[in-house]
Amino acid sequence: MVLFYEKTSPLSFLESVSDGAKAPQTDVKLVESLLFDYQLQPGVVNVLVDYAMRLNNMKLVKNFVQTIAGQWSRKKIYTVEDAMELAKREYQEKKKRAQQESSRSTSSNNKNRSTRPYVRKDKLPKWLENDNNQEKTAESKQEEETKLNEEKQQFEEMLRLRKSSRQK
Repeated sequence: MVLFYEKTSPLSFLESVSDGAKAPQTDVKLVESLLFDYQLQPGVVNVLVDYAMRLNNMKLVKNFVQTIAGQWSRKKIYTVEDAMELAKREYQEKKKRAQQESSRSTSSNNKNRSTRPYVRKDKLPKWLENDNNQEKTAESKQEEETKLNEEKQQFEEMLRLRKSSRQK
């Protein structure tokens, strides 16, 4: 993995992450900023981009990336190995803090709340629900079709009456 980060240009890395699709212009500008403004090595930029995207559901959040880039440039991270080690440490610390906070919050919540957590119940949009129209039986479709034909005939009859009354 180290060799891949070192040998791949950040732009190629972005494209490989998006399955060969062209990288968005905002991401390209962000990578250029990391290379020129923060003076990070291309391999280090690849590690940073990969780390940030994994933490943010494959999104490059500019402020987040720039904050980490500032930290890495202040810590003088020049090699891919150093960047990977720092990213691992940061991730483990973040994970540990999250576990501690969740254990604290659950213990305090248990004192104040019942044991059942609040679950939000949203209505599904109509287009996402199982479409009952698609699951209709042949009989109900046939009934609908005959009803439409009757309405069509009534409408045509009404039009004929109107035309005949205008011609008189």
